[in-house]
Amino acid sequence: MAGKFNIETENIKSFYGLPDELIQQILFYCTPNDILYVQRVCKKLYQLGGEPLLWRHHCLVDFDHWDAKHKICEKFTEPSEGVNWKMLYKYRNHVDVKTAKVFESILHSQVNRVSKYQTIADFGYDAKDTLLRHCIESKISDDSLSRRYYAKSVLDFIHRCKALEVWQGILDGENIPLEVAVGSFDMFTLHDEPGDLYAISEVFEKLAENFRLQCPGVESLPTRTKVIALNSFFKKLNLNERISSSPYLDLKNHYIGTGLNKPGHPLSSLTCVIIYCALGKKIGLDARVCNMPGSSYATIFPNPGESLGSPCLDEKELENEIVYLDPNRFMEQISITTLRQTLSGLGLPPKKDSEYLTQLGVSSIIQHISRCILASVSLHKTRDGKNLIRRFLPTTQAEFYSDMENAYYSALWANIMFINHLKNQADKLKQRRLIRILLDEYISKYPMDGSLIEKHILPLHDNFQDPEFSRITTTLNFVRASDKTPKRTKLYRSNFKTVKYKVGQVFSHKRYRYIAVITGWGSEVRESNGIDPISQSYPLSQDCNRHFYHALAEDTSIRYVSEENIEIIKPEQPLSLMSQAGKYFKRWDAKTHTFISGIKDEYPED
Repeated sequence: MAGKFNIETENIKSFYGLPDELIQQILFYCTPNDILYVQRVCKKLYQLGGEPLLWRHHCLVDFDHWDAKHKICEKFTEPSEGVNWKMLYKYRNHVDVKTAKVFESILHSQVNRVSKYQTIADFGYDAKDTLLRHCIESKISDDSLSRRYYAKSVLDFIHRCKALEVWQGILDGENIPLEVAVGSFDMFTLHDEPGDLYAISEVFEKLAENFRLQCPGVESLPTRTKVIALNSFFKKLNLNERISSSPYLDLKNHYIGTGLNKPGHPLSSLTCVIIYCALGKKIGLDARVCNMPGSSYATIFPNPGESLGSPCLDEKELENEIVYLDPNRFMEQISITTLRQTLSGLGLPPKKDSEYLTQLGVSSIIQHISRCILASVSLHKTRDGKNLIRRFLPTTQAEFYSDMENAYYSALWANIMFINHLKNQADKLKQRRLIRILLDEYISKYPMDGSLIEKHILPLHDNFQDPEFSRITTTLNFVRASDKTPKRTKLYRSNFKTVKYKVGQVFSHKRYRYIAVITGWGSEVRESNGIDPISQSYPLSQDCNRHFYHALAEDTSIRYVSEENIEIIKPEQPLSLMSQAGKYFKRWDAKTHTFISGIKDEYPED
């Protein structure tokens, strides 16, 4: 034993003889949890394992997304000794563990999901890495569909929180960059893809940096010279060539993040102008969006005392001089005379010229985009629009329907929030109508958004005697109470032997031929007039034992289908249903050609 003791003593002495720098390098290869354990061994390891530079490294490597409250970019530029990196890492690790635990609870129980969503969302972007990891891990888990669906759903909620914070900041008078204000629309359809507000801002910073490298000293150049240089740079981005001649056909023509991150994706002329103006502001141009009906132009305002045209202008002309740029002509200048002729051709009186030839404020731009999105959604709900969607691949088709719902929801929010600064009675009535539509969307698709409605919409009706205040609070209370109530278990099949089909079976509607999956069943006729809600024409018998099935259709809608309209099919994989099926099902079973139920608390035998 003495010899062994001496060997261990010599090893300890040898370890203590190692340079601190070498031990520190070794610790850089250890996991953070291992470092915490190693720190307990001796004072030397406790000291070396607590070095700020070590924990700064792990914060940088282990986490990609940070909530804005940390001001992490500023911290990374500061000396490492000035930040308690170890405590910051331990906090992020705590958020990771807590988020994972609450997320698993969301997967395993339908009860109290709203409060669980809020618990995760309260962590903000600190929870994003964990949720993105679950999106990736879903490919190898036995609940792949539900895990990916709910990870994306919680991410969507966090993104909506961030987007509405930006819009509320604009209403509160904060100086929000144009690209961030407009980029908030992207957040409603972002899911687990790159291109959030931070990424959009970073793209513009990089573009501005590249422009400064190509044009050194640009900030000191006269305005007109800046415009010429920026136009040359802008042409190389090929954004003008991507302007769509049918801006409403593609919903994401109006999304600035999509336009920047997906080369070749078509843009609306308004989106192109917004990108130009946002980039112009980065290099010191007073660039704004023009308020022309049916068209979008960039306007460049001169600096005080500067002329953008002839130097022989009097003071009044000099003050009002503006350059107009046409995105459809590679940002070439267009004369004010031509614009006035355009307005005259639209039947607008000359006295209205000054109203339309001025700038659009950020609030008005957001409202304009929201109207464009609503028009695009309306187009795709027509017969021609649906025929266009059917040309997509099955997976793309399902994603498009989902994005269309989220885009519609974003447009509702934008209209409601930014219409309030207009005080006339007609706008107030319109706002109330939109709030009622939004509440319907909240009940059916976004039950986790109650806190957002309380924060951003309820204050618009702060009078307790206002019927709208009562309507909103009643709806919020109803949804929250429903969320807290355990789902009622349906009758067991032993007592319900005549039900032919099970939850998880895929079928084709016999008359309308759409594909759907059964998500529930019952024996009650849900329509008092005895008409199948799908066909609006198939008369049903008045037998109260006639069986109905709840179904998730490939256009993401929930249908109620009578038993005789169901034709069970067994596809290899129903691609058009996979993205949304996770709301009800764990995974797809290739052997039985059915979805594995995730709602056993309601249908225990299916």
